[in-house]
Amino acid sequence: MLSNFIVTNQKLVVISDDSQNLPFERFFDRYVKMWLREQGKLDNLLDLCNIKALSIKDLSNTVETRKSPEPFTVILPSLTKLLQIDDPRNIIQFINSLKKSSSVRQVFLLSTTTLIPHELSFMPTFLEHMAQIVVSVTKDDLSILSRQSGGSVTRKSYTYKIDGKEMLVKQLKALVIKKEEEVKPVEHPFKIKLEEEEMLARNAVKLPYEKTSEADIIYTPDADDDFDEEDPDEDLYI
Repeated sequence: MLSNFIVTNQKLVVISDDSQNLPFERFFDRYVKMWLREQGKLDNLLDLCNIKALSIKDLSNTVETRKSPEPFTVILPSLTKLLQIDDPRNIIQFINSLKKSSSVRQVFLLSTTTLIPHELSFMPTFLEHMAQIVVSVTKDDLSILSRQSGGSVTRKSYTYKIDGKEMLVKQLKALVIKKEEEVKPVEHPFKIKLEEEEMLARNAVKLPYEKTSEADIIYTPDADDDFDEEDPDEDLYI
C-alpha cells in the first residue's frame, strides 16, 4: 500500500502530480484520508481543503484555534488553490510554520504542476525542496523521495494501478542518492568574511590613488613646441 511509505513521522509530504489522468486535484483529501485510515491515523485530522478561506491568514487562524491534546494531521488545499488566495511568500511562511509546529503531526500538500501559472513555476520546486517526502506521479509510474533526519536521501520507484478507490504500487528499484550535510542557518544575505587566500589577493591589488614609489617626470619636447626664452618666474626669486 502506498500509505506505508508516506504516512510516517516525516513532517511535510508533497504530492507532485504530473500524470494528467488522475483526479488528485478534485479528490486529494479523499486519497489522504484513505491513506491515513489504512495506517490507523484518521482520528486526529484537520482538513483545510473545503474551508472557505480568503487568505492564508484565515487558514492559519483555523490551525491556531484548533485545540487538540495530541499532534494532528493537516491536509492543505492544493497549491493551485493556495496561489489563488495569496502570494507565494505568505504560502511558504505558512507551510514552514506548520513544519515547525509541535502541534502538527504531518502535513499533506498537492502540487499539480500542469495547473501552476508559468510565472509561478518555481513554487512546486521550492516546496519539494522543503518537504521530507516527495511523491512524484507521472502517467506510467511514481517515485518517492525521502529525506531522513540523519541526512540520507533515498528515491524509490514504483509502478501503480488504480483498483477502485485504491492505488496499488509495486516497487521497481530503490536508490540511496547521497548524504546531505545539515545546512546552517544563513545569518547574513551576503558574505562578510574573507578567507585567507581572498585576503591576500585583495591586499595585492594596488588602487589608483595609492603612491607606490618616487619617480622623476621625464619630458621629451616636440619639434612644434613653442618655448619662451624669458623666464616667467624671474621676479619671484625662486
